Amino acid sequence: TAAPTPEPDYGPAPDAQLVAMYRKRKRKALDAVSAWLREGQGEAADLQTIASLLHQVAGVAAYFEEGQLGELASAVEHAIPIAPHER
Repeated sequence: TAAPTPEPDYGPAPDAQLVAMYRKRKRKALDAVSAWLREGQGEAADLQTIASLLHQVAGVAAYFEEGQLGELASAVEHAIPIAPHER
């Protein structure tokens, strides 16, 4: 098998406030997905919120050296069955 692709070097580490904001956003997205799955896949509005949260995580995860999480968040976001203009 091929060796895993190394994460790119993004320079100096982000400051503590940015890290805290990212962790909060990531937790909110994971909690929303978990709740949606646990509660039997609720309303379309829930899906819009989840897609938005995943989009936010996907956009910044690589900066926090979590590129794989960003790719997964993006893939799940795009698999959610809502109209693209509603994202």
